[in-house]
Amino acid sequence: MKRISPFSLVILLCLFYFLLPIYWLLISTTKDNGQLFSTFGLLPSYPWYILENLSAAFTYQGGVLLQWLGNSGIYALS
Repeated sequence: MKRISPFSLVILLCLFYFLLPIYWLLISTTKDNGQLFSTFGLLPSYPWYILENLSAAFTYQGGVLLQWLGNSGIYALS
């Protein structure tokens, strides 16, 4: 049986550390406000909340999120 080197173990821990927030971001889109703040669950609750939550995000304050994304794109390109 092959041993895992200490360097490989550190790399795997770093990978987990950096990917967990991205995973949590994706899972949180499947929860409503009550579920988001009452449970930590790492599994999606209701997949159909994704469309409802995205719709709410893009219509928030008259679609200001699209303006923010556009501004970020302009700053990134310049």
